[in-house]
Amino acid sequence: MFRRCVNFSVLLILVCGSPLWGDKPTAAPSPADLTFRLPTASGETVELSKSPDQKVTVVCFLGAECPLARLYGPKLNEL
Repeated sequence: MFRRCVNFSVLLILVCGSPLWGDKPTAAPSPADLTFRLPTASGETVELSKSPDQKVTVVCFLGAECPLARLYGPKLNEL
């Protein structure tokens, strides 16, 4: 019984301590390039690209047949 408890304790220490010995990241991830074109519902094309004055770009795809999308679609247009 004592031996089983010791074995379990050693295993627990190894498993819990293993993330400490993992590889460290070598470089910070670079931001993704967000330049692409999308068609609108009216047939126009909108180009999305990152500009210095924008902090965030949000792209939301909605289905017209979804009742929930009909409810929050107008709210998204306000934003």
